[in-house]
Amino acid sequence: MAAVLSLAIPGLFYWISPAARRYASSDLTGYWSAARIFLDGRNPYDAATVLELQRSIGRQDPHPLIMWSPPWAHAYTLPLGLMPFPVARLTWTAGHLVILIVTADWIWRRFGGSLSSRPAAWMIAVTFVPSAVTLNLGQISILLLAGMVSFLAALHRGRSFIAGAAASLSALKPHVLFLFGIVLLLWVLDGRRWRLLAGAFAGLAAPALLVYLLNPEIYGHYLATLRSEFGPLRWRTASLGTTLRTAFPAAGAWLQFLPTSVGLLLGMAYWRRQKAGFDWQADLVPLALASTVAAAYVWTFDWVVLLPVVLLVLLRFSQDPLQYLSPLLALVLLQALLVVPLYNKAHYPATFWFPAAVAIVYMLSLRPGEQVHRVHPF
Repeated sequence: MAAVLSLAIPGLFYWISPAARRYASSDLTGYWSAARIFLDGRNPYDAATVLELQRSIGRQDPHPLIMWSPPWAHAYTLPLGLMPFPVARLTWTAGHLVILIVTADWIWRRFGGSLSSRPAAWMIAVTFVPSAVTLNLGQISILLLAGMVSFLAALHRGRSFIAGAAASLSALKPHVLFLFGIVLLLWVLDGRRWRLLAGAFAGLAAPALLVYLLNPEIYGHYLATLRSEFGPLRWRTASLGTTLRTAFPAAGAWLQFLPTSVGLLLGMAYWRRQKAGFDWQADLVPLALASTVAAAYVWTFDWVVLLPVVLLVLLRFSQDPLQYLSPLLALVLLQALLVVPLYNKAHYPATFWFPAAVAIVYMLSLRPGEQVHRVHPF
């Protein structure tokens, strides 16, 4: 219990922070307004239209909060536009809380955690700082974690089509888990796993086609706004690429994508070396860690995909407290260092170090003789 409380304290600290109150459901506001405007057949990326609607529900910020996810993501948020905002907020938050807890529960049981200790996994899921930020802002990133876990669960049961459909959820934010997508494609082609490919295609094509049929101009609107002066390509996010671009402004925008480019090369080299014995049950967590370290654009809430590492460390500490005390304390410290700058802010670009630090903790949590890519956490 002491270990669980220690891991939970930074997240609880975030939940009571001024930032948590000030920015509660802020990103959900963007999803809801985009859904309303989309269903009216208008442009959900038009700043003036979005701002007018958001002011009608009491948002005072002079800048509109636009939904920047790829156009096919609208298929997942459109139901929000059928509800008044308070109902949409309650429905979305409750639904994502359930998804997060169910996902954490599955991870915990696959790690070998006891049924009686499942509430500990639920508590950590809600108080892991990136999870807390995701839930508070109403972000869609929890679906990335759910897609990862559903992919593994379907593979475990031999349901390739469903596994592919689950994997397609990573396309909601393809830049966050880009190595997962690349290696998955290589794995599918190498093994001619066409049912899984069909599932992934269906999982992506269905929402993409739906939003096109409902609003044929949506893709053109998105591309035009993406290149605008206030588009996401100009944002300062919590990524290593942003840090490099800020530190060396004269070098140009290409620095933003340097870590991703290096990550792609290393990811393909990793695949070539391991493909003979490749195992998603063992390799997915390292790929998720590497992706979040090298992503060109990433926010604090996207790091919810690192929750399996926290649950792994907690379980191993419960089995051998002396051996795994250091990784546990390291996670407590890292979360504390993460939440301090978030106490008054929604985001803080200088926290780019967090995924790399979690990757180091992951390596420290390996048992003697285990290799990084053969930990078999699931």
